[in-house]
Amino acid sequence: IYLARRGYRVTAVDFMPQAIGMLNRRSATEGLQINALQADVLAWQAPQAFDVVLDVGCLHSFDEAGRRRYKSQLMRWLAPGGDFVLVHCGRRGWWDWWPIGPSRLSRQALVALLAPELQLRAYRPERLTGMPVFMGLSALVGRYWFHRVA
Repeated sequence: IYLARRGYRVTAVDFMPQAIGMLNRRSATEGLQINALQADVLAWQAPQAFDVVLDVGCLHSFDEAGRRRYKSQLMRWLAPGGDFVLVHCGRRGWWDWWPIGPSRLSRQALVALLAPELQLRAYRPERLTGMPVFMGLSALVGRYWFHRVA
């Protein structure tokens, strides 16, 4: 919604039909054109490369094998010279592991995963509190801006 309001042509992908339905209703109410698709991002084939890919809550849902597959997909989706913006629940140390919730990776692990094709341009961490007990009461949320080397 935010990007479409600012004139971007937006394609949104989510595996949950409820999320796609919510987006379709909101975008229709605001008169915005958004191509909303229900799909598995590890299998979805984009019809063209994108200048910007935004991930909020996707990468951190995968195990190690899924993260490698996701990176391969990302390299197909993102145009050379494009930007990847990631919001990721980060790992603060060896102890920051929980059986429920996102797979938390450190900043260093994310940079290593996405290198050498993507270079980190900016990183902004924020500690969120008020999380459920089973998620550790707080989380380190990192906002990353990666650039694809042309």
